[in-house]
Amino acid sequence: MFDYTLADIQRAALTCDADVVGITAVTGTHLTAMECARLFKARPKPPIVILGGAHATQLDEQVALRWPVDYVVRGEGEETLLEIVSASPKGSR
Repeated sequence: MFDYTLADIQRAALTCDADVVGITAVTGTHLTAMECARLFKARPKPPIVILGGAHATQLDEQVALRWPVDYVVRGEGEETLLEIVSASPKGSR
């Protein structure tokens, strides 16, 4: 288990040049996950942000409407994540 603080995530959001960022959230971590998404989407050239996990699976419509994410993945997301990245101009480099 990693123990990253929001300050660590903020540094990563400001310094990395990722085209795609995946975030997972369970209901107990959903506020932190939402803040992480917000930090990445606030970049001048924001990456595609994909949210998965139990929270996204159970509350997919709410998350899609209210969170700063581009995609919400329900259930097991490995294949879906690959499809999103492969179809994205940012992810196909």
